[in-house]
Amino acid sequence: MSTAIYNKTAGDLIRAALRDASIVAVGIPIQGEDWSIAESTLNDVLSHWQAKLGINLWRETEALLPLNPDQIEYDLGPDGDHCFTDYAYATTTLIRSTMDSTLFVSPADGAAIIAAGFGSTGGENIGIELDDGTRFWTFMDVSPGLSGGGIQIYDGLPSGAAVGSSIYIYRNAIDRPVRVLDVRHSFSQTTNETPVLQTSRQQYYQTPNKTDSSSSVTEWYYSPQLELGKFSVWPPASTCKNILRFTFVKPQYIPEDQSENILIPNEWFLPLKWALASELGVTYAIASDRLVMIENKAATSLDAAMSNDVEVDYFSIQPD
Repeated sequence: MSTAIYNKTAGDLIRAALRDASIVAVGIPIQGEDWSIAESTLNDVLSHWQAKLGINLWRETEALLPLNPDQIEYDLGPDGDHCFTDYAYATTTLIRSTMDSTLFVSPADGAAIIAAGFGSTGGENIGIELDDGTRFWTFMDVSPGLSGGGIQIYDGLPSGAAVGSSIYIYRNAIDRPVRVLDVRHSFSQTTNETPVLQTSRQQYYQTPNKTDSSSSVTEWYYSPQLELGKFSVWPPASTCKNILRFTFVKPQYIPEDQSENILIPNEWFLPLKWALASELGVTYAIASDRLVMIENKAATSLDAAMSNDVEVDYFSIQPD
């Protein structure tokens, strides 16, 4: 018996929901109008589930945000500030001067960059720590010399970079977070992390001296907005060495046609089918007793799936 994860397409879920809601009988072809209504409703259900707390674990992931001196707010999303999940990190081994377009890292760092899949085709984002405490972002060129520690960049450095300057390389920025769950501050890539306190919108905007920078971020506030999330920090960092790592909930992928796989764990296929059938049952005004049965199935299957989508916190009990 195979234990592999199996997939279902949007069409599979739509077909099953229409049958189970008795909207289209088994063996009868589904008409185009019914496909269209069901597909739109499926996307509405998937989008709605993003607002439901507890349906998170398969969409939770970790991101890294290199901080900029004196910047109090960051745009999070594909067209926002430099924030990423998959990346390579390195440090320079030779002093670099203004307009230099070749960076040198250790062969070990070069090998790690290659192993991460960067440098063979070029076009990756690369951020280099400069002597003035800022980070210069440009694009990585094809770097055939990476095995020996040579990185080629598109644009020459605007100022010098000392030995040991940090370098971050990544390809894609994160999606706009639905929610940010947990934030930690670090003075550099290699130092320990300390928790950062989440604050409310009112508390954040009532905080005085928002622009006074510090060596350590202690509070954060996140507003998801519509296109780019707004991530506010206090106090702002005093140097680009500082970074934040955070756990966030990615947006649920919405299929664009019926042949695409539904990107949820397979234990959620049943709740999604019954949730879709319930919504379609209202649209098509099916018999009330059947609609009640479907709504009950939707509720119980969702509860069962959510009970598996829970993070376990350990605790200990000690006698007095």
